[in-house]
Amino acid sequence: MKSLSITLALCLFGGASIASAHGGGVDGQGGHNNRRAGNYHFHRGPLDGRTYDSKEDAAKALSANSPGVANEAATDSNRSTERPLFDLAPYRPYQPSDAQVIAHKAYTFQYNEAHEQAAWVLYRITAEQLQASVSRTDDFRRDRAVTTGSATLADYRRSGYDRGHLAPAAAMAWSQEVMSESFYLSNMSPQDPGFNRGIWRQLEARVRDWADLHGEVFVVTGPVLESELPTIGPSGVSVPAYYYKVVVDLRPPGVEGIGFILPNGSAGQSIGRYAVSIDSVEAFTGIDFFPVVADSVEEEIEGNILGEHWGFELREVPTLKQSESWGKIKAK
Repeated sequence: MKSLSITLALCLFGGASIASAHGGGVDGQGGHNNRRAGNYHFHRGPLDGRTYDSKEDAAKALSANSPGVANEAATDSNRSTERPLFDLAPYRPYQPSDAQVIAHKAYTFQYNEAHEQAAWVLYRITAEQLQASVSRTDDFRRDRAVTTGSATLADYRRSGYDRGHLAPAAAMAWSQEVMSESFYLSNMSPQDPGFNRGIWRQLEARVRDWADLHGEVFVVTGPVLESELPTIGPSGVSVPAYYYKVVVDLRPPGVEGIGFILPNGSAGQSIGRYAVSIDSVEAFTGIDFFPVVADSVEEEIEGNILGEHWGFELREVPTLKQSESWGKIKAK
């Protein structure tokens, strides 16, 4: 994939605000038109996370909420009352849903109550963060920020599955507080032990290496949630068949991205065999990643993989049809 121009990258990611710098970005109302879905979605303000059929409908809803903005902002069930250490809101993925979006200190996620786990988790890793290292807390616990109730320890007990991190603990080792928050059960998903301790762990380590090498990366990861998945525990936590991970380097002068789709089982192949374009992950999950990025840039980073940028030899990176995940993508 060819690098993008310095001018374009600086327009997107330099200066005061990413939100005001792109064609499909956040406007004065705090939202933007989603061209793919044909609707309007809020990323800021009292209606953060909500979707409307048109910008006009969104403006009416915003106007109706204006008298109670201060009060609603404090009580809205779709928002966390915590103050994140870094504002991830402009980088959130988009998926048509009224599900609760929660921002903890170092990661943000959307909780899928039907499956009792996050549909996606967004976090940022920097080279500076990786210089610190606090001990694992291993304080697995329910997440009281989930208004409908998160999964519990009883759901995983004697299930045969690991409580697999989505936002990994090793990426949160720069603060005892954020390390502890990574052990909320809302940040867990039932993973095959061989998968969690094998290729998933290897991929998490590779992402940290990329952050260290490039200075900063943004990551969106989660389970592929479908109907009729097997479940565990009293809460009925779904056991996904696949997981995805999208990694983006937004630094100028070039913007690069890569995606992965991996089966929830012991995998003997190299990580590169599961690499796909971000477009492929979108087709597989129904999630629009980094929708506030300018359309031209989004098309560039989502449709291609630059193997050298991510440390893969070109022969290691498969075409979509060669990917281990191609059969499932094609079936959808």
